[in-house]
Amino acid sequence: MAAGPDTNSHLLDIQNGIKKSLSATADILSGTDVVVNTGMFSNTLTVSLEQIIIYAEIMSILKRVRRGIEVDESTIAFEAIKRVGIKGIFLTDPHTLDHFRGEQRC
Repeated sequence: MAAGPDTNSHLLDIQNGIKKSLSATADILSGTDVVVNTGMFSNTLTVSLEQIIIYAEIMSILKRVRRGIEVDESTIAFEAIKRVGIKGIFLTDPHTLDHFRGEQRC
């Protein structure tokens, strides 16, 4: 567990975003699975509902990064490449749809 990333920025601005993103990165890479105080900024003097939504998105992205990239015969999609071809449309291929859904989980 970790206290949510805080910043001394008094606005929802670039400084706020950068500091919260970097401290969120430290949280996720250290294995934190519960984060509290996520909507706070201005040294915990301000709470923002918008900040909670933004932080949830940041954490979703970072959890995906922490999972890493799986490389095997299925994810390489050699059979799908042969089937669809170089100039084909992969977005409608069942392989793409199956793997896309799996990538959307955190």
